[in-house]
Amino acid sequence: MSEVRRDPLTDAWVIVAPNRDHRPDELVEAQLSGSTVIACPFCAGNEQLTPDPTLTILDDEDDPESWSVRVVPNRYPAVEACNGKVSEEAMLQSHAFEAFALTGGHEVFIESPLHVHSLTELSESRVIDVFSAYLNRMRYWRERPDVDYHILFKNVGAAAGASLRHTHSQLIATSVMPGSISALMSRLGEHHGSTGQCMVCSMSGEEQISGKRIIATTDHFVALCPFASRVPYLMRLIPRQHQDSFEAIEHTQLVDLAVLVRKLLKLVESILSPAAYNFIIHTRPTAFHDTAAFHWWMEIFPRVTKLAGFEWGSDCYINPVLPEAAATHLRSLSRQLERGSKKGSRSKRSNV
Repeated sequence: MSEVRRDPLTDAWVIVAPNRDHRPDELVEAQLSGSTVIACPFCAGNEQLTPDPTLTILDDEDDPESWSVRVVPNRYPAVEACNGKVSEEAMLQSHAFEAFALTGGHEVFIESPLHVHSLTELSESRVIDVFSAYLNRMRYWRERPDVDYHILFKNVGAAAGASLRHTHSQLIATSVMPGSISALMSRLGEHHGSTGQCMVCSMSGEEQISGKRIIATTDHFVALCPFASRVPYLMRLIPRQHQDSFEAIEHTQLVDLAVLVRKLLKLVESILSPAAYNFIIHTRPTAFHDTAAFHWWMEIFPRVTKLAGFEWGSDCYINPVLPEAAATHLRSLSRQLERGSKKGSRSKRSNV
């Protein structure tokens, strides 16, 4: 039986319709029959193919050419520092249309010098390096007076919007806060003003009491499938203690988060092959100053389904997988992977 759920955080309405998961799928995703060999601009030795880095984390402090993570300006930026001009068409705007110059930045995080496709192919220490780079650049853009909003995201697989296989993430910072984010800030502020509580703290607390949609908990984070998940297997990672911004994270939290994300991405890859997914870090926009109302979070979502006419027309999502069922499945997969990891460790010790 279908039901409608609302996510109080995003204000998105979701139709949960498990029966749709049994639809015949006549149209199968076309697979590439061949590959075009190009020089990957992200591999070690091809550094000249990217702009000069804004951050480099060295693999060996004594060797400046040995690196584990590089952050570079995007060669094809969606947002960039500009001269404040707008197009000729925009200058002809009327009362019905508005346009103005957008400034900010667009960076790419090259997460390994090796041509690997996933963070799960990196060791835990390398993934921690990646998250350290995220923190460094997120803090930089937070301090920029011309930036109102910044977001860090990762696209993996063509279905998720990736154009290169080499593992990488991106950050976009803008001088304008998107309308949907402004609406979110209003909801969070109103909730805190009327209840005296942070909405995310309240939601997280109720989820932990229920336990139905919890995937994993650590010392610092809880990972869950939201009550009104917009897409199948959506995972939301929330700091267990109130924290308004990702930039406020401490080293022990960062390590905890990096290890947890690596683990959850392994679950995604066990569900979907080849894996296609996105992850996003939602931090408090610099233009929103109510630190008590905003609680940062991270989302990971496999690209299992596609938006179709109803979703685009109504801005309401149809999810064929119950969040409770998704969480149960993910917990089971996690236990299987842990058992396999322990068995592999015992096997290695017995061969020593």
